[in-house]
Amino acid sequence: MEDKPLLEGKVIAVTGGANGIGRAISIALIRAGARVIVNDIGVSLDGGAASSKPAEETVKEAEALGGKAAVCLEDISTMGGGRRVVEAALDTFGRIDGVACLAGIARPAPLEEITEADWDKVIATHLKGHFAVIQPAVKAMNKDGGSIVAFTSTAGLDGSPAQAAYAAAKAGIIGLTRTVALSAGPAIRCNAISPSARTRLIEKVRPEYDPGPPEKIAGIVEFLMSDLSKHITGQVIYASGDRLALYPQPRPSKWLIGTETWTGRSIGGVWNSAIGSDPLVRYDRYLSPRKDVVK
Repeated sequence: MEDKPLLEGKVIAVTGGANGIGRAISIALIRAGARVIVNDIGVSLDGGAASSKPAEETVKEAEALGGKAAVCLEDISTMGGGRRVVEAALDTFGRIDGVACLAGIARPAPLEEITEADWDKVIATHLKGHFAVIQPAVKAMNKDGGSIVAFTSTAGLDGSPAQAAYAAAKAGIIGLTRTVALSAGPAIRCNAISPSARTRLIEKVRPEYDPGPPEKIAGIVEFLMSDLSKHITGQVIYASGDRLALYPQPRPSKWLIGTETWTGRSIGGVWNSAIGSDPLVRYDRYLSPRKDVVK
């Protein structure tokens, strides 16, 4: 007898679910047997020119595959919009088992030129947009449990010279992910993915870089939404092409313990020899093949 679909019976909401990585994930979840709420207001990369067409076309594709999906055009940068995404799942399919948070915009600019409006909109769409959906989802999942998959970025882990707001939001998402994992468990788990795929954002900020199609990211989301990952929570996972990598939990690497109150001068006398610094390194320099890679 064939195994049943990995996500059979589950209801999952995907924000930003009709473009790029989000669309690839929506379709992959449908193929895996889930019923999907496709939340996407169809904006351009900078957050303008909204359209219902991308979400409607994604749902049509899902239905052509024999799956069940529904369009949700709520703006998750507001608390009310996030709540209504969860309500759409409950009203349409009677439950919610998972949320994948991919909605986002980008307004890259040098640090000195970022406007308050651009900063606020990027933070609202990414960081607040995660919380606006996660909070009501946790409340709805309290009885039966579920899985939340947040989306961070190497910009949030390593910084990004032309994307201060985006990097700050993505770093905040890591803190939110770990907080949800600690607060909402044990039945509700929360993990974050740092993806790299050929999307509108990559094409704009790094046109020379081709990390592979968005479909390559879908497998790890399918896994994290499934019962196979019930023991996994609070993790940050890098996914690009055929590569998956686990980021370590942040821990102090070196300590200075004094016998008296530290002063600037006493710290300066020992810091370089005892502590030093941990240089900033771009992610593509340290995610090279290594002997501990499992294939």
